[in-house]
Amino acid sequence: KIDFVFGVAGGSIGLGNVWRFPYLCYKNGGGAFLIPYLLFLVGAAVPLFFLEAAIGQFTSRSVSAAWDMFPLMRGIGFASMTIIMNLNTYYMAVLAWSLRYIVASFEATLPWTSCHNDWNTQRCFVYGSNINTSGSNLIDDPMSLVSSVVEYWERGVLAKSSGVEQIGSVRLPLFCCLLVSWIIIYFCIWKGIAWTSKVVYFTATFPLFMLLVLFVRGVTLDGASDGISFYLTPNVTKLGEPQVWADAATQVFYSYSLCNGIMVAMGSYNNYHQNLYSGTSFFAGFTVFSVLGFMAKEQNTSIQTVAESGPGLVFIAYPKAITLMPLPNLWGVLFFLMIFLLGLDSQGGVYVFNMYDNYAAAGWCLFFIGICECVTVSYIYGISKFWGHVCHMLGFEPRIPWFKYAWAVVAPILTTGVFIYSLVQYQPLTYNRTYTYPL
Repeated sequence: KIDFVFGVAGGSIGLGNVWRFPYLCYKNGGGAFLIPYLLFLVGAAVPLFFLEAAIGQFTSRSVSAAWDMFPLMRGIGFASMTIIMNLNTYYMAVLAWSLRYIVASFEATLPWTSCHNDWNTQRCFVYGSNINTSGSNLIDDPMSLVSSVVEYWERGVLAKSSGVEQIGSVRLPLFCCLLVSWIIIYFCIWKGIAWTSKVVYFTATFPLFMLLVLFVRGVTLDGASDGISFYLTPNVTKLGEPQVWADAATQVFYSYSLCNGIMVAMGSYNNYHQNLYSGTSFFAGFTVFSVLGFMAKEQNTSIQTVAESGPGLVFIAYPKAITLMPLPNLWGVLFFLMIFLLGLDSQGGVYVFNMYDNYAAAGWCLFFIGICECVTVSYIYGISKFWGHVCHMLGFEPRIPWFKYAWAVVAPILTTGVFIYSLVQYQPLTYNRTYTYPL
């Protein structure tokens, strides 16, 4: 039972919470994003979470074989396996980036704290400096300045090209980090689930400690209140945009590791009669936006400007927080070790990565699988029949069978609605709001 709890925690307290949620919250109106997020959480995510774990526990079979309860729908299992394969592929890129930062944290001076590196431009400046460290007189135009943290991420680590059409050559440092990441993954799983379940005891709890440390430092920074206010103040006009609702639904599915087979696999190792009845994202957002508020005040510009970093937001806000702490090298190693461990639980360039993030392992494909799961259990296998199995496993019948009604009505309606909405209102993919992908 303890192994199951930690395994589920490792899947849920993942990169999607620490890295993806704050970016989506910024993109979609700050606190207003929490309204659709909570709606989909209660109406769809939690019921599907319980459904998948219950199917795994009831069948005690693999992800693909679990759906043999209705052989015609066995494709749900194979689709989930395809999703997790895509997810693992692009998670490895995040692991490689994290490992690159871990290595950099061992340098005497953190490379993102100065403007005297080969990758820096004349527009580079260091937070806390009154003049541009490269010597150019650009201080009269703050909007033209680029922080050393951003330049290290975009130029030092990624060597970002002008677009997806320019993939460029292989980045040798990142290639080596990627290779090491795959080797570490192999040794984490080579002895099977019994060994993995023990590893996750540490990988699921250490990140919470690191988030707490960064949170305490972040909220004490000058300007942090501005960032937190931006994070929590709802821009209700955003709720009229379909993309906000689609992003909220996607993030809920992503955060709870739904429709990718993880919960089915975890549940399959439970004892048949284990009781299944028994807010990392939100917390991580406080840390990110308190630091962004400080960065905006230092640069004398808006929070929107310093936050225009797309999915790489966490590799800009968190490293800046680390430089403001005692022993920044030590905290740098520990923090990026945390990001690396989150990837253990939970490549072409950043543009290809962004496509994977939006299409290959999230969005409409998760919604479609979620719809199929609800329809199969509720209307093909039979909701009353399956609910009887659940009650037998629990050893009692819940007084209010919320999940029974959610599987049959609420979750399918919400998931189908956002699925159709996301298809009808499709817009070309963008990166960092400055680059639009070719159709």
